[in-house]
Amino acid sequence: MRSLVSDSLKERLEAAQMKLASRGVPVLIVFEGNSGRAITRVVNEVSRCLEPMGIAYHHFDPAEMRGTKGIAAMLAATPGKGDIALYDRSWYSRMISEYNLDEGDGERWT
Repeated sequence: MRSLVSDSLKERLEAAQMKLASRGVPVLIVFEGNSGRAITRVVNEVSRCLEPMGIAYHHFDPAEMRGTKGIAAMLAATPGKGDIALYDRSWYSRMISEYNLDEGDGERWT
């Protein structure tokens, strides 16, 4: 299977990671989408381009993102200075799903 990440992009990701880490900038990357398999592949490809130290992967089930408990779990996983957190889904998943499935006039989303 062909890689989703070109050699040029891989080099740029590595350089950006080192630069951000040296400056102590926390980075949060959120992966969203409809296909769990596709998201998993993208997350794996991107994470392979990065230095593993300082990287944390977190999967969040959109069905469990209701209320303060889900938001608290995401906040607890927020990266520290110079670290990168990869979020496999977020509270946006639930909101996007509800918006797309809303058969009403969409008034509550405007």
